[in-house]
Amino acid sequence: MIQRGVNPSLLSVVPLPPRPGLYLVLGPRDIVPWALHTITLAFPAKTVFWIDAANRCDAHLVSMAARSAYLDPVVALKAFRPARPFTAYQLEAMVTQKLLPTVHRIQALFSVIADPLSLYEGAEGRDTQVRQSFRRFMQGLREASEKTPVVVLIPEPGPQRYLPELLQAATWRRRLEDAGSTRRLVEA
Repeated sequence: MIQRGVNPSLLSVVPLPPRPGLYLVLGPRDIVPWALHTITLAFPAKTVFWIDAANRCDAHLVSMAARSAYLDPVVALKAFRPARPFTAYQLEAMVTQKLLPTVHRIQALFSVIADPLSLYEGAEGRDTQVRQSFRRFMQGLREASEKTPVVVLIPEPGPQRYLPELLQAATWRRRLEDAGSTRRLVEA
């Protein structure tokens, strides 16, 4: 699935040197493993703060991607600094309170938030405060992306309720598409 054809580089989404901004990447259900693989190859040994709302940060995949390019898997694994929110409220706190201090402390090249909308969609109907939490999350995301590059990965089809606000806030929008035996990033 990930090995099919030539993977487009995240360099087309995150320019070098990375500039502050909110980089939104939409794509198929395997966008998170694709991003792990691609970041490992495109930014070897560069520190990335990975907020894993998808619970799919796969150390084995990172190690295998590194080995496929003759990179040291230990160095590749150390480059990813994961954080795992289990609820929408934990995600909100990570983005509003922890993202910028962590990026500065670990000197991350950029941050990735993998599938944040699923946590909000999952909380819908169970909690009356989820919409306010999403507003705070978006405000924190806007403030952070003014100072550092933040890549947000959105698997499709996915939760639609919160997507329009995220699309509107994005500096760059790209969609990962299958093009026969290869994949490419196109303007979304």
